[in-house]
Amino acid sequence: MHTGPESATLRLVAYRTRPFLSALAATLAVLATTSFASAQLLAVRTDTSALPPAPGHFQRHAFVGASGGFALANVTHPGLETPHLYGPSLSLEGGYAPSPYWSVAFAIRHFEQSVVRKTGAERLGAANSWLHTQAECLTCRGSEGGGGAVVATTFLMHSLGPRIDLTPFGTDGPFLGASAGLGLVTLVETQVGVAGSAHAGVQTTIADIVTLAAEGGLEAQKLSAASATVGYAVLALRMAL
Repeated sequence: MHTGPESATLRLVAYRTRPFLSALAATLAVLATTSFASAQLLAVRTDTSALPPAPGHFQRHAFVGASGGFALANVTHPGLETPHLYGPSLSLEGGYAPSPYWSVAFAIRHFEQSVVRKTGAERLGAANSWLHTQAECLTCRGSEGGGGAVVATTFLMHSLGPRIDLTPFGTDGPFLGASAGLGLVTLVETQVGVAGSAHAGVQTTIADIVTLAAEGGLEAQKLSAASATVGYAVLALRMAL
């Protein structure tokens, strides 16, 4: 055992460095505790499996919708004198959106325009009148009653069938789609055939339940004795259920 100057020096160094070593050990312990707590907090923050969906998160839903606007029609019909018609375009739909990138619906589209003719021997042409006959006054003296040929009516065109919409950038932005189904044209009598259409537009979603859109499309119908092509531009509204 050394009791000389060297031993005294070592004891003096150990005595003077003891507070430093104690402070260093305490600092390391605090850092280790802080690092462990930070890791635990980060794990809790990153585990979002039990949290409710954040605002704006897409949820599958059913919806109903309607649209209204303007349409131009080119019609070939044996009873129609003027093949070019214009008038309102309206639609109703109900469907389901399983993804933010596409949806399916059953849609009914309507187009109409008033048509008239001077006598029953002529074909009907575009005008603005409701249905009436050649006999203007059935109670007037000399009238035998019974009416006559239809000289004014409303040209009606309907289509109904499934529709699909693709939204490649999600619920907001451009979309495109197509539909196919049954076509109907009513002049004096109703003709039935097939109809198909393609459409595109842009839409925006408000509060996750209301979607507003501007849409344009082209529809074609082929019937037993007639055919029609319709171009339309509408504003549309959808409500999520």
